[in-house]
Amino acid sequence: MNTLNAQRDGAISNAIAVLTNLSLQEPSRVSIQSHGIMSALVGPLHSTNSQVQSRAAFAVAAFGCDADARTELRNVGGLAPLVELLHSKNEEVRRNACWAVMVCGSDELNAVELCRLGALDILEEINLSTKRKNKFSEAALEKLLDNNLSQKYSRMGYLSSSNIITNGFYDCGQIKHGGKFLSLEELSKQELTDRREIIFINAKPQEKFVADKMGGTVLREQLYNFCWELDMSEIEFELKSNIVPIAKIKRGTFCHRALLFKVIADRIGIGCSLVRGKYNRAWNEVQLVEHSPKGLLLPPQEYVVDLMFEPGRLLKQGSAKADQYKCI
Repeated sequence: MNTLNAQRDGAISNAIAVLTNLSLQEPSRVSIQSHGIMSALVGPLHSTNSQVQSRAAFAVAAFGCDADARTELRNVGGLAPLVELLHSKNEEVRRNACWAVMVCGSDELNAVELCRLGALDILEEINLSTKRKNKFSEAALEKLLDNNLSQKYSRMGYLSSSNIITNGFYDCGQIKHGGKFLSLEELSKQELTDRREIIFINAKPQEKFVADKMGGTVLREQLYNFCWELDMSEIEFELKSNIVPIAKIKRGTFCHRALLFKVIADRIGIGCSLVRGKYNRAWNEVQLVEHSPKGLLLPPQEYVVDLMFEPGRLLKQGSAKADQYKCI
């Protein structure tokens, strides 16, 4: 490992290759990690030599399978030079950097930091190019979004049943193309505005039914008289913040109810997706397996969950009622 501090690129490159080969044997990998391999790789990640860059990124991917190693790399500032390698014009460097980002993005803290450093934007740009994209760039983008659900929902407008919402999730609305996704800390420092509130998950709400928690059943013809905006403004004024904890909401519309339903479903193990529509519409989709009259299992059917007009009613996906629920 001392060779990683050498002056000659060839010596550094060869040393990284040896260490990476040793990582295939678990006892050797554990021993190398205990000597601070991730800290030692920060220098090579900053190298201007493409072979050193490529092998350093490859080594990060090899040793990054360990959670402590990923944490070490983040703590010593190794994620920033790794993200910079995504810009490389060298195909091998770019591919290995994508692989390393995919591995390092396996936990939420690293994924959030990688996104903050611009990895998502770079990966999206790479994947738009048929010449530059590769299987690792596509997998890295998916991994970062799946481990940073607040940003995924803001960018994609969709969370699948496998995307489990936990405390700390927040919905700041749909981010515009090219817009910057702000952290909760950055959002909390903003002056109070009249823009859409930011919904923050900070509670365990599964003890209450969604509709009752959010103001009860709403008659369709009275929807525009359901003054949830006024209640939301009062909460924001009370807290002197644009960030509204979901437990504070007493009158919620489609987007608030759908988010709360997704949280509850995730906590009790019900597969449920969250889909963002337009004009504060959002809804949940669930799949149910039905039995035929002959006792045979039919393919699962997808339903939209009504949380506003007839709370608990399932609207078959593609039906007029489901389409009406999703649109103004």
